[in-house]
Amino acid sequence: MSAPSLVTSAIFAVGDSGAGPNTFSGSIVVGSQANRILVVKINNNAAATAVRLVDSSGASLSHGSFTRQTGGRSGSADVWYIVAPASATYTGIYVDSSYSFGQAVVELWQDVDQTTPIGNIVPLGETTPPSVSVSSSTANTVTDVTGFDFADTASAVSGQTVTQNANDASKNVAGSYKAGASSVSMGWTGITGCQIAFELLAASGGGGGGIPAGVLAALIEQGEM
Repeated sequence: MSAPSLVTSAIFAVGDSGAGPNTFSGSIVVGSQANRILVVKINNNAAATAVRLVDSSGASLSHGSFTRQTGGRSGSADVWYIVAPASATYTGIYVDSSYSFGQAVVELWQDVDQTTPIGNIVPLGETTPPSVSVSSSTANTVTDVTGFDFADTASAVSGQTVTQNANDASKNVAGSYKAGASSVSMGWTGITGCQIAFELLAASGGGGGGIPAGVLAALIEQGEM
């Protein structure tokens, strides 16, 4: 059993276009990796109500969690994902929101459970600096996103591997990951920001695999468990 591992990542962005929805542009190549998942970590001016891949399929993403800054700052952290995306080069992420202006970390992961890819997830509102702890296990991988505004420059706490860190003085976004453990701390310094940290579950049952509840119940009823 392998813990989920990062294949590649990229920054997608959209300028201040006013009223949404709009398309965040960038480029990421999805291959034929086993048990793959595409994770989109957004800092947008407004919460998204839907996110889709911009390709012939127009496949919709599932929502993980959302949190945002307050007190005059409009940064946010918004997590979306799609299991087993088609092999292709993606150059756009459609974000349906009332106002589109921001950046996104887009990550391709492999060896992730295809039924329940995300386990524990912890959102955090505006904090200086942001830091959260996630319960996990060594079979899994913990990843995060922080969204922050203005001219702050984020630095990941020691032990985290940064996937992307986009600082352009507005709607900044950064992501990182860390090996799973019973308790994993994820944090950033140098910023006032919001954050979402969550565990990606291993494909072979690092908490998300195993026998589905309905199948298990049927086996117990038949005396086979």
